[in-house]
Amino acid sequence: MGATASTAKHFSLLQSELQSGKQQNAKLQQQLESCKIQNAASLLQSDKQQLSQLQKELESIKKQNAQLQQQLESSKQQIAQLQQQLDSGKQQNDQLQQRVEKDQPSAALFVRAISDASQRNDDAFMREIFNRHATKEKLSASALAAALKDVTAPVLASAYSEGCDTADYLLCRADANMSGDVDFSE
Repeated sequence: MGATASTAKHFSLLQSELQSGKQQNAKLQQQLESCKIQNAASLLQSDKQQLSQLQKELESIKKQNAQLQQQLESSKQQIAQLQQQLDSGKQQNDQLQQRVEKDQPSAALFVRAISDASQRNDDAFMREIFNRHATKEKLSASALAAALKDVTAPVLASAYSEGCDTADYLLCRADANMSGDVDFSE
């Protein structure tokens, strides 16, 4: 019986150690669960903080985006205004160019003016024109105007700008002896 009592004692000791191991295991399981919960809570809190930070950054980006959109719209309007100014400037430039081209005589007109001036210095040519329009070696007011027109005399342009009867005005200027008509020497 001594061996049985020793075995029973040993068995009882083993059961006690087993019971103690189970209790320690249960405590460790509880600590593990507690750690898991704390870790999950910590991770959740960290995730919440990161999420909050990301939301703040997103709001900041949205504000920047809205400002950039406003700047873009403003820039589009400025570009449209500049384009209108450019188009207007081009139109004005075209109009000025047309005016310049219209107001500036061509090379052919210069050649013609030089030729006309040269002919007006030619006594034979001037005598021919005078004789074509003269009656009894004299030019009346209307004949003088016609003769001057034939030789493209520049005096006609100034007479038109004075706003008076051109033929009478020309006769008054050309009739040096005030005879009422013009002879070749005048």
